[in-house]
Amino acid sequence: MVLTLLAFFGLRLHLLKSLDFLPLLNADYSGGVIVYDWYSDNLNSNEQVKITVRFLSNELRSDSVQVTAHKKVCDENNKCSMSKLSNNLPQEIKDKILLSARSMRVEDLKNKPKD
Repeated sequence: MVLTLLAFFGLRLHLLKSLDFLPLLNADYSGGVIVYDWYSDNLNSNEQVKITVRFLSNELRSDSVQVTAHKKVCDENNKCSMSKLSNNLPQEIKDKILLSARSMRVEDLKNKPKD
């Protein structure tokens, strides 16, 4: 039970650390959804990305996290079009969250006092 709770909170903690450069729009920890606001880097201000992360399980597994990314492109008249990104970005974010949470879990197990 304790490891499940560690994984549950660890996934969310590592998500927030991994994406701390994005503006946080909404976090519903009880529902397992974290939504980031539209973000644009300085290189191309006409394009923005929005990330949504859903935690589908409290277990530390690859199918327990779902990452969705949307891209918004606006022209000079501020007319925008949006599309769901199906490139590697959502998978890379998911992999980073899981890797970080697994590392934390291993460290917690190492530091756990032996009975």
